[in-house]
Amino acid sequence: MIPLIGQRFSFISNVTLLFDDNYELISYSEALITQTENHKFMITNYLDGKMVEQDITDIDFLNNDEWLSSTRKYIKFEH
Repeated sequence: MIPLIGQRFSFISNVTLLFDDNYELISYSEALITQTENHKFMITNYLDGKMVEQDITDIDFLNNDEWLSSTRKYIKFEH
């Protein structure tokens, strides 16, 4: 998975690429995590460029700084 970085997307948004044995791209998917007007997480999934699912959760949105602060105790970051 390749994380996406941008003001519009949450840190946990990503792109996944699938290649065959000849390194030809077979398929790709995107999970775009954004904030709703009600400050909840919205997850939009795309497969090969076509939206296949969109879900608004009941989970309060965390911006990237809040997300990193809340997970720092579980994940060891190395520079």
